[in-house]
Amino acid sequence: MQKPLEPINDPRWEEKSGVFVTLKNGLSVRGSVGMLESSTSLQETLFDAGQSAATHDHRFTPVSQDEIENLSIEVTLINNSQKIKTPNELLIGSHGLVVSKGDKRSVMLPQVAIEKGWSAVEFLEATCEKAGLKHDDWRDPNTLVEVFDCQSFQSTSVVEIIKEFISSPSFKLH
Repeated sequence: MQKPLEPINDPRWEEKSGVFVTLKNGLSVRGSVGMLESSTSLQETLFDAGQSAATHDHRFTPVSQDEIENLSIEVTLINNSQKIKTPNELLIGSHGLVVSKGDKRSVMLPQVAIEKGWSAVEFLEATCEKAGLKHDDWRDPNTLVEVFDCQSFQSTSVVEIIKEFISSPSFKLH
């Protein structure tokens, strides 16, 4: 039987932040869910996003009990969203993307562009396509294109992620 986690007295846990949780089994993504903004504390948002990544990412079957010990987790904290007008304002490796047009919206974390080796334009096109838009809809003045900054923490253990958050002097929100 596992020992319950000890409470962590750190005021940053009570702040509100957007969070994405990505679960992987080896190199295969098993779920990735998040929120750009949250109305709940970081600890609640992190729990909700983690649970949803494991059980409610429509692109994947729910994570099974047998897989849990083989999963790694990546937590990305979202900060400073702002509109951009040109690809030159997009910093590959630093910025994540949000593309919205009408009722269609897509989010991609900065890691995706690095993993795929995309240029800024390719990153914009892929984010549009993920939203169900034409690949060049980012050029349409009716399309909202935003970038955001983020911090990522990665581990094979949720407990290790929490320890990394707390010990990181760069762990800050907003």
